[in-house]
Amino acid sequence: MKKLKNVATSVALTLVMLVSFSVNAQKLSNKNNPYDTAGAQHNEVVQEFLKKYGSSNLSVEQSLIKTHEICKQKGIEGRALTAEQFYFGVKDIKNNFKETVNNSSLSANGKSELQRLFDYMVSNGFKGGISLSDCVDFMLTFEDDIIKSNTLSDSDKEFLLKSSSVGRYSVNLWYEYYKDSDVRTNNLMSNIAPRWVRWLIVGAADIAGGVAGGGAFSVATGAAASTTTITVIDKAK
Repeated sequence: MKKLKNVATSVALTLVMLVSFSVNAQKLSNKNNPYDTAGAQHNEVVQEFLKKYGSSNLSVEQSLIKTHEICKQKGIEGRALTAEQFYFGVKDIKNNFKETVNNSSLSANGKSELQRLFDYMVSNGFKGGISLSDCVDFMLTFEDDIIKSNTLSDSDKEFLLKSSSVGRYSVNLWYEYYKDSDVRTNNLMSNIAPRWVRWLIVGAADIAGGVAGGGAFSVATGAAASTTTITVIDKAK
């Protein structure tokens, strides 16, 4: 009976978080970004995953499979993220995803811009002390720079604007997730960002997942990186 009660409580809290994510995501949209649907699609997949499997103890491989199934159900095209690509990204975090950037299909100028985005997210993620609004402001400015650029190709701009959109929606979603998680565990320091800002690191990992295929940016692999990264982090807590 106690186990059933815990499951019911977990489901109820998950539903509350999903509503919160949906409302806050509307505030984070960027009408100037012509590819902003990428971030919205990403969150739809992750929210569906949390709704169905948020209380499950899935392996990395299972999380990848389940996320790809959700993408197919929602008509989001893209190759499935492999476990090998995921673990490569995990190792590359300490390098601010430099190898991931180098393996991307971006031009030299495009790679420089993507690295700038990763450097901001990962460095601040590990240092802590950054707010969600600071992060979102940086991303909006970043997207404005990309849109106005005279040195980036159209394909570079599409790649980078999709990347930043996914990152922007993702950090909002995981910020709310960890904030609610702190409340559930009665963490009185819930309003103070931890030294390792997990929501910011997971957001960066989502972008890296979208880059992992080596071709155009993929929302499908970005979402898979998101659900799988959170699975690994939650097991490590």
